[in-house]
Amino acid sequence: MSVPRQLSPHGRFNEHRNTSRVFPVPPDALPKALAALRTVDPALRRWIEDGHPTLTQAEHVARFGAAYDGRARKR
Repeated sequence: MSVPRQLSPHGRFNEHRNTSRVFPVPPDALPKALAALRTVDPALRRWIEDGHPTLTQAEHVARFGAAYDGRARKR
């Protein structure tokens, strides 16, 4: 039998690898998210603010200027 180890490179337990732990939302999360949203492309921001509705291909082209490409991009 083996016991899974959740050790950091320094040999200490890494609390962020504990998948059953719930981390509280920081109190400044909303202001930071809203500030980040202001820097996003205006068309994308408008779509998010509209409740991110499902778009047809024609609506996507009209809103974003390009056809939707659903393929995952490699990082």
